[in-house]
Amino acid sequence: MAYPQLITSFHRHNDNGTFDSICKHCFLTIASVRDERQLASLERAHVCDPVQLYQIENGVRFRDSSPL
Repeated sequence: MAYPQLITSFHRHNDNGTFDSICKHCFLTIASVRDERQLASLERAHVCDPVQLYQIENGVRFRDSSPL
């Protein structure tokens, strides 16, 4: 039995013709490519940074590390 794959990123089509894949958990741009079909393998290889996930979960700003 095949299980549905959870969607953990979304794709953005840019004005210059490239496609970005953005992680829904850590908000990192995983990749930017010209052929959207290339994103699947790059997304599978992505691992969220645990420090960044901690900061997101605890309301810490990315740039200056001060609380929101």
